[in-house]
Amino acid sequence: MKTKLFSMAVVMSCFLGAQTKKVLFIGIDGCRADVMMSTPTPNIQNLINQSIYSLDGLCASTTWSGNGWSTMLTGVWHTKHNVQDNSFTNPNYINYPDFMTRAEAYNPNLRTISLANWAPINDKIVKSADVKTNLATDLAVKNAAVSALQNDNPDILFVDFDDVDHAGHSYGFSSSVPQYVSSIQTTDSYIGEIVNAMKNRAT
Repeated sequence: MKTKLFSMAVVMSCFLGAQTKKVLFIGIDGCRADVMMSTPTPNIQNLINQSIYSLDGLCASTTWSGNGWSTMLTGVWHTKHNVQDNSFTNPNYINYPDFMTRAEAYNPNLRTISLANWAPINDKIVKSADVKTNLATDLAVKNAAVSALQNDNPDILFVDFDDVDHAGHSYGFSSSVPQYVSSIQTTDSYIGEIVNAMKNRAT
C-alpha cells in the first residue's frame, strides 16, 4: 500500500513588505496532508491561507528522504540528480546543485544557513552554505532558526523538521495515532515561533 505523504515546503520571500528580499524555506518530513489539514495547526494554516499550494503533488518515483529532499532542494527529478534512495549512490549534484549553492555562486555575499535534523541534507545534498548545522531534535532546529533570524541576518534560511517522520515510523502515519498528531502540532508551534522571529527582524 502506498501512503501519500506531504513533505511541506514553505518558501517566503519579501514577507510583509520587508525592504530586502529574503528566503525562508521550511520543510516537514513525513507529514500527511490529510492529517495536517484535520489537525489544529493554526500557524501552518495561516501560511496556507496566504499561499498557492497543492495537497496532491505528484512524484516521479517512490519517495525516500534522499531523493525527495534532493528533488526539492535542486528543483529537478531523480532522473537528473540521480539520487534514487537514501544510499546517495552516484549523485549528480555537479550538474544539478542545490539552490543555496546556486545562490552562493550567483552572489557570494549572500548569507546562507541550512539547519537540518536529518544530517544527510547537509552532509550529502547542500554543498555551499555559509552555515550548515546538523541538530539532534526539531526543538534544537527551531531554536537555531529563531536565533539565526534574530542575530545572524540570513538572506536564505533553510530549516528541516524531522520529528513528524520519526513519530510516523515509530507509531504510525495516521490521524488515529496520538503521537503522530501531537508531533504535527508541536511542529506547527515551532513554525509559529520562526515566523514571528522573521516578522520581527529589522530587514
